[in-house]
Amino acid sequence: MCLRLGLLWSCAANSVAATDLRRLVRTDGPTTRMSIGWRQTSGTFSHVQYRVKQSLGSWNNETTLVQHNYVNTVNGLTDPLNNSFVKLIGLTPDTDYEFKICDTDGCSQSYTWFRTAPASAETISFIAGGDSRRESSTDFSANDLARKNGFKLVAKMRPLFVLFSGDFMNDGTYSEWLVWLDEWQLTKSSDGRMYPIVPTHGNHENDVLDMVKQVFNVEGPAGNTANGTYNALSFGGDMLRIWTLNTELEPGVGYSAFQSQNSQAWNEQTAWLAGDLQAHSEVTWKLANYHRPLRPHTSGKTEGLLRYSQWAPLFDQYDVDLAIESDSHMVKYTLPVNYSAAAGNDEGFLAADYALGEHGTVFIGEGSWGAPKRPIDDDKSWTLVSNSFWQFKHITVSPAALDVRTVRFEASSYPADVDADVVALSQAEQDAAPGALAAGVDLWSPFVGDGPLQLPFTVLPEVKEDANLVSDDGGSVEIPEGALYFNNFSSGFSSATYGDIRLVDLGCNDTSSSNWYNFNGQKASINGYNSTAADPDENCNDWMILPPQDLSSRSAITLTFDSDYN
Repeated sequence: MCLRLGLLWSCAANSVAATDLRRLVRTDGPTTRMSIGWRQTSGTFSHVQYRVKQSLGSWNNETTLVQHNYVNTVNGLTDPLNNSFVKLIGLTPDTDYEFKICDTDGCSQSYTWFRTAPASAETISFIAGGDSRRESSTDFSANDLARKNGFKLVAKMRPLFVLFSGDFMNDGTYSEWLVWLDEWQLTKSSDGRMYPIVPTHGNHENDVLDMVKQVFNVEGPAGNTANGTYNALSFGGDMLRIWTLNTELEPGVGYSAFQSQNSQAWNEQTAWLAGDLQAHSEVTWKLANYHRPLRPHTSGKTEGLLRYSQWAPLFDQYDVDLAIESDSHMVKYTLPVNYSAAAGNDEGFLAADYALGEHGTVFIGEGSWGAPKRPIDDDKSWTLVSNSFWQFKHITVSPAALDVRTVRFEASSYPADVDADVVALSQAEQDAAPGALAAGVDLWSPFVGDGPLQLPFTVLPEVKEDANLVSDDGGSVEIPEGALYFNNFSSGFSSATYGDIRLVDLGCNDTSSSNWYNFNGQKASINGYNSTAADPDENCNDWMILPPQDLSSRSAITLTFDSDYN
């Protein structure tokens, strides 16, 4: 039990706080502030104790509490998920702090600490990725394993922060968030260090307008109406600034709670982006982070409209160096490119003439932190290399260079498990070499010489001949979400050619409500996103699910219909 004695708190020696699902969040001021989040399972919050790590000095106490009782009434259970937050302010840059969460039952006993960001230019490394959701089927064990392997690798690699680009789980239900936040505890290193997340709103967070704010207590620019779902953070003074944006604000793009929005929030975000880019034009490295790509590299995804026509010119005007994208569940590096409608452009971009010093934005991505993998069937003339596997990016930034490496976590990447196959970096090792990699990580090495993708571009990396070869990991093949064209659901199939194929008439219900068909636990949708009765774009007799895939080389295969094709 903890009691307040004047300005001080006194806790019984063996009492323990009733908290779990702990997380750190970079919301603002990464050099001097840190947001600490948790779930309060019983008792009443009293304070957070914190002090410089291993200083043995007096504890500082912070008592200001923010709580969000999150409920998703669109999908799943409506149990409120308690999310409690305290923000520590006035911290010293580039300093380690230990902390405890205290309530009327006691204080947390497991040793935990974090590091604030540097205020001056020095080498840092961070992890960037997204799309950790599951298959929409009864068997999502492979997705869960990949997601957890990625979390374990965070603990081994010690990033300054994790830039997570959205689509945490399928719908953001109470039960899904319990799973995700519980598994996030795997990111804690064996010495107690925790790593802050910079969360991004993806389309699978669309059931609740402020889902990311309620779960992570993110903050946005003053006066915005977008529920804190976009912001910017600086690291190392003017060395690095990252703009995290919300692609679901684009009119006509978002669904569920975002389906009927007007352009106000989108216009506010774009105006803020332009103004903030201009205000920070002297920053050495400028990075954009968001969920839906401007130009996806898998054909089942629609091209960006406003996010291309309004953001790409800003990226050019203010020399954005790197754009980190997700959503498509595959892997890509591009050449530096410029927004252009000139002859020779490919989907509105031309490769920059970097040999002559022309600046361009490099696009990397696209998600794949455990979500269903998709084919690489929409490369551009300016695509440098692409592939499809589970991964995140390890990015090292110094005043002179920015290096991007892709860390794989396929089923075959760590045969004996991440814990056994990867040797964790010690804090002393990382302090001596901030860009160091943990021994045993499975790196994708698409370039001759096995070096990273390095900015600024000075020479064209030579791509290996097999860099785009998609491996059949463990003998399993993941079919993209949608693979066949049905014509009246009754013709066009030959059992002699394709083997035993079950024909299922999914029926027709061309109304404004969703119509679902379930077979052996698998779910397919009819007019699942149709908002208008008798919508002419929804033809009940002809249903197209994209992208197509050639299955002729497979002797036996099971197709799973996934309604969450967005």
